[in-house]
Amino acid sequence: MTTQKIIFTVLLFFTCHFTFAQKNSLGTWNIVNLKYTINEKWSVFGEAQIRSLNFYNQFHYHEYKAGVNYKAHPNVLLTLAAGDYDTYKEGGNFKSPKNNDEFRIWPQITLTQSIKRFKIDQRYRAEFRFTTNGYRNRYRYRAGISYPFGKNNKDYKPFLLNASNEIFFTGKEPYFERNRLLVSLGYKLSKQLAIQMGYLHQFDYKINDETGRDFLQLGVYFELLSNTKIKTNPANKSGVIITQKIPNTNKLKSQCCNSSIGLIILIRFFTFQETVECTYFCLVVVISFYGVVAVKTFNIGNGIV
Repeated sequence: MTTQKIIFTVLLFFTCHFTFAQKNSLGTWNIVNLKYTINEKWSVFGEAQIRSLNFYNQFHYHEYKAGVNYKAHPNVLLTLAAGDYDTYKEGGNFKSPKNNDEFRIWPQITLTQSIKRFKIDQRYRAEFRFTTNGYRNRYRYRAGISYPFGKNNKDYKPFLLNASNEIFFTGKEPYFERNRLLVSLGYKLSKQLAIQMGYLHQFDYKINDETGRDFLQLGVYFELLSNTKIKTNPANKSGVIITQKIPNTNKLKSQCCNSSIGLIILIRFFTFQETVECTYFCLVVVISFYGVVAVKTFNIGNGIV
């Protein structure tokens, strides 16, 4: 199937679903994501989202989050992140008072596998939620498949077709809380910039009520790469010139990117001390996170990848 046929089929799918969903209040789901890759193992990211229940009207939700990624294996990515999540009353744009003002910490594991040109990913996330109504836990599992296509542009294909489904669990009734289905088409303008458009259906399950929402998802994704210096060694006895990549030794840049998440956690630690368990948990996260920052800063300063 040619690139034009794939794009036409996807756009036709979106048009049909948007037309149907428009009758049932199509909302919007907007994402801006920035990722900074330090080296082959480490990266940091920040993301902001804003959502509306109607088409760019009745905005009711926004979130801001940041985190650090560690690539433990070519197919295993470990993430630790935290953020602020706010939900407002329906019927207006950010209508007060808020339904929920939440601070959330979430560790995550992402497993990937390639089968020919298809990429399959499985994401496991645990959420430690400090909400307006107290502390809660939640667990999420997402399975997805993606297919890059189009004419090769240097070392990547410009288009990406993606489909995923995510389920949400809690430790209290109802144990199954939510299901989130996404079909999207992405376009990579360059190695540093990509855009994505998709159709997202979210189904919320409650004991006495079941509701579904449809959203148009639009995302912009930036990726910045750390500069590396090329060190050229004199020719050895065989006459071969050896070149070696040396990591960027700008400690301040690395410390600022990583410590921002630790600072968010530290601030919120002093504002959530209702229970001894929560206090100890926050303290362990802060100490562990700054331990990782300290070790990584030492390694960068000493030229260790």
